Amino acid sequence: MQLMTIPGCLLMFVNCIMIRLQGASINVGLTEHYLVQLHSTTAILGILYGVWSFVYIVSCAAFSKVLNKFPQWNYQWMIAGWITLSAATLTLCPSPLLDFIFNKKKYFWLSSTDMVVVNAVNSLLYLPPFPAALDLAEVHGHERKSLHTYGMITGLLNSGWGLGSTVGPVISGAVIDAQSFGWMLTYLGFCDLILGIVNAAYFLYMIGSKKHFRIPEASSAYLSSKKKSPSQVKVMKHLVEPVKQTLIVKPLTMSKKMTVIHLQQPERSCIK
Repeated sequence: MQLMTIPGCLLMFVNCIMIRLQGASINVGLTEHYLVQLHSTTAILGILYGVWSFVYIVSCAAFSKVLNKFPQWNYQWMIAGWITLSAATLTLCPSPLLDFIFNKKKYFWLSSTDMVVVNAVNSLLYLPPFPAALDLAEVHGHERKSLHTYGMITGLLNSGWGLGSTVGPVISGAVIDAQSFGWMLTYLGFCDLILGIVNAAYFLYMIGSKKHFRIPEASSAYLSSKKKSPSQVKVMKHLVEPVKQTLIVKPLTMSKKMTVIHLQQPERSCIK
């Protein structure tokens, strides 16, 4: 719950909810869309699911290398991903709002291509929330290389994915029954676009407020900017500048086959 008080971590939580909600919602009506509206067969649909899964696996490996090479672009990747996902979702069925372009027709090639894009973009959107949340936690005083911090971030993001997986099929199923698969995708597409705008706005806010979220020194700058009492300064000095221990090695040869090493350790000084 500590990370939920950080606006950026809360935004990463919402991102994870929407990622899983998107995938779970599409899967609810996708099979009927192919078998009924596109007059496809179960065998072809099975092949397509295999292709889409392969695209997702390859994209995860590729995007992980890109994100590791350019870690400062986490927010830019998420913004571009949500906008791309919005366009792919709106043209997947396609949306009834686009009937003036598609003349209420359904296209097998368009749906299949959009699903390739959706799976590739999903792999891109899955990766940045964790390093972004880790940077934000470090800026707000949490230790970066700590199992406690890693556990809090992992639990927060995984709970978001689980919540999206639970809520997505329930809401999408109700919308499909009440309206249609195309309208459900329309609502998802606009939600993706809104979330992309929110990520962009938060990114611009962080730049404008000069809150560094990638530079490791940011956490120390954040801590040093706060006023501390003399007792806190002593404690931090004791933690940051520990007493250096030197080991004096004195070899003493007992025999040709055995060497005994004496270690002499100086006395530790205490901070009064």
